[in-house]
Parts: sequence; C-alpha cells; structure tokens
Amino acid sequence: GQAAEQPPAGQPGVPAVTAVPVQVFNNSTVTGLAGRTGEALRESGFAVGEVANLPSNRPVVSESTVYFGTGAGERQAAEAVAAQLGIPALPRPADLEVGAPGVIVIVTQDLDR
Repeated sequence: GQAAEQPPAGQPGVPAVTAVPVQVFNNSTVTGLAGRTGEALRESGFAVGEVANLPSNRPVVSESTVYFGTGAGERQAAEAVAAQLGIPALPRPADLEVGAPGVIVIVTQDLDR
C-alpha cells in the first residue's frame, strides 16, 4: 500500500501545506492581531514560527496578504493559509525577504473583524 505521508498526486517532493513554516507579522495598530492570527493558524495545524510586529524597515502593506517564496510547497501553503483567513496569496516581493524560508502573513486592520 501507499504510505500516509504521500504528497498530492502529480506533485512529488512537495511538503504538506502544514509542514511549510509560516511567519505572521502585524502591520496595523491593532494590538495582538498577529498573535491571534498566528494562534488560529496553529490551531489549524500550520507550522507557525515567528509572530511579531512588521519591522519598520519593511515596506508598508496596505491590506492583509499571504506571501510565498519559491521554496517547495510555499505557494500551496500560502494558498491554504489565505483561504482560511479570507485574504489573497501573492508572490513575495524582493523587498520583503525576512531571512527565513516559508510563508509570510502580514495582517492589517482589515483582518480585525
């Protein structure tokens, strides 16, 4: 038989969406928004790592967005996170590199509902 850890058909070597690291950054004036978002994602099984305020040297993001890089499974994970949060998933811009691989969620006031 097949092992339970098989990736989706047609995508060999792609990790499960819940195995891709997820970082959550608050880019709003809503205290604790990244923390609440990170906790909700953790409860859904995502591999949430860093949860913090968006560093001031990063570009301002006007609406909550999930960004993915080119790593294995990042796009699929970003789309899964975005679907859960009801926000868009987009390719990560070069000026948003934060050093760690994986998906970056930036939350703004529009998510505080």
